Amino acid sequence: MVTDEHGCLHEHSISVEPEDISRDVLTANIFTPDEADNNQFLLHSEDDAAYINRFRVFTRWGVPVHDVGRHQINDESKAWLGNNHGGTPLPADVYVYIAEVQFIDGSKKMIRGDILLVR
Repeated sequence: MVTDEHGCLHEHSISVEPEDISRDVLTANIFTPDEADNNQFLLHSEDDAAYINRFRVFTRWGVPVHDVGRHQINDESKAWLGNNHGGTPLPADVYVYIAEVQFIDGSKKMIRGDILLVR
């Protein structure tokens, strides 16, 4: 609302609709890493509208084997290749992952699940 120099009151409004931000974060539940690193485990989002604040993978006994900090959600350089922190290939087994996803609007979502590593 604005009042002009003559005392007249003017009112104007603008309706703003926020862009629909996808909340779909996808991943496989099984993978087989290969020598060329073409098959890897990472989280995906179709619209790239998210960051991963932290992405961790553990053995079923809770031993951490992969831990990376903030990165773009589809960044393949941050994927888990089925190795431990030292780069040694891990055995076929079920592993557990947890990731904190942050969307461009600032909202966050915890993603948890398990992944079957097949050799």
